Amino acid sequence: MVTRFNILSHEVGMKKILSVFRRAGDAVNHKIYHYAAIGAVDERVVKLGRRMALLGVLGAAAMAVSEPSMAGTTTGLPWESPMDTIKQSLTGPIALAISIIALAA
Repeated sequence: MVTRFNILSHEVGMKKILSVFRRAGDAVNHKIYHYAAIGAVDERVVKLGRRMALLGVLGAAAMAVSEPSMAGTTTGLPWESPMDTIKQSLTGPIALAISIIALAA
């Protein structure tokens, strides 16, 4: 609920902020002065900064925890073992015996 006291305190706060900005030589929009005077910008900026900091810390922690799992090695593809078996069968003694029988016949 906005009371006359709140409005007066905001006006006094805005005058202080305006004088600070004018002394600093900043050319900022009047609305920013007003929102800063009532504390809306400061509170939102602080909350956003805290959220972003928390998000950054949580993201860094998640990456640090998941690093060992990302560096893992694989045992191979599922079809490599059957293909190796077929390759050994075709180049091993059975293939040699079949080729000799085929040449003799």
